[in-house]
Amino acid sequence: MTTAETTLNWVGREYPNINVNGYKRDEVILGAPYLLTREWTNAVIVIARTRNSHNNTLVYHNGSNWHATLLNPPVEVGDQIYALERGDGKDSVLRRDRIRTVTAVTDDGVMAKYSTYDPFLMTVWVKAEGSGGDPKRDRHNPDRRKIVIDRLSDEGISRIGDTGYATSMKEFFEHFDLPRPEVEAWAFVDVEREVKWADMGYDARDFFTRDDITSLRTMTLKGRAKITLPQGKCRCSEVTEQEALKGWDGARRWKTAKLHKVECIWCMNKKSFDEAVSAGDL
Repeated sequence: MTTAETTLNWVGREYPNINVNGYKRDEVILGAPYLLTREWTNAVIVIARTRNSHNNTLVYHNGSNWHATLLNPPVEVGDQIYALERGDGKDSVLRRDRIRTVTAVTDDGVMAKYSTYDPFLMTVWVKAEGSGGDPKRDRHNPDRRKIVIDRLSDEGISRIGDTGYATSMKEFFEHFDLPRPEVEAWAFVDVEREVKWADMGYDARDFFTRDDITSLRTMTLKGRAKITLPQGKCRCSEVTEQEALKGWDGARRWKTAKLHKVECIWCMNKKSFDEAVSAGDL
C-alpha cells in the first residue's frame, strides 16, 4: 500500500481532546488530506474541498473554519513531526509531548525518534509548528536544555552585578556540572587625582574658603575605580595593572596608585576565602 493510499484510508477519523495548535500550517491544497483542528471540537481528517477566502491556511468544513495541517507532507532529516500511525500499524496518539525528529526518509515512510529513544518507522504524520527551526519555542524539544543553558550563559550572566546573585550563579553551574561560560571580570584600582581651584565646583571650594585658605588651593582626591574588563575565561590572577587600565576612559584624568584586585564570578568566592585565611579571620 502506498503512502497516498495510507493517508486516504484515514479520512473521516476523529481525535478527541487533542491540542488545537502546534501543527504546521501552510496554504491549503484542495483535494489533499488534512488534519483539521478547532476549539471545543474533535479533530478530524478530511479531504480539503474549500479553503477560507481571507486566510488560506483554514479549511471550511461542516459550516465552520478549521485550522488545517497537511497529512504526510514532504519532510527532510531534522524536521519535527507528530505521528498518527507507526510502522507496526499501531496508532500514535497526537500528544503534545510526543514531538519527533526525522532521522531518515524511506519508501515506507519516515524514521523518526522521540527524545533519546531509538528511531521508529512512521507511516502517517503531520509536521510540527516551527519544524526544522526555532526549537526554543517547543518546551518538549530534546535540544531545549542546551538552548536554555546557552541563553542563561549569554544573556542572564551578563546582567549579574550583585555579589549574592553571582554566588548563586556559580553554585548553579557547579551543582549541575555545567561548562562555565565566559564572563566579564572586574578590576578594582586605587586611584588619585589632583583638582585645581579653577576646576573645582563651589561646594569643593567651600572647603578652603571657610578656613581662610588663600594659597596652595589644590585638592587631592582618592578613590577606588571598578573597571569592567572584556569578556573571557577566568584569568584574574594574571591581569596586570597596565592591562586593567587599557581602554578605561578615566585613565587620562586619574593617577593610579595601586591595582587592588581583579575578580570575576567564578573566582570571587575563592579569593574572599583566601584573603580571610591570610588575615587570620578563619
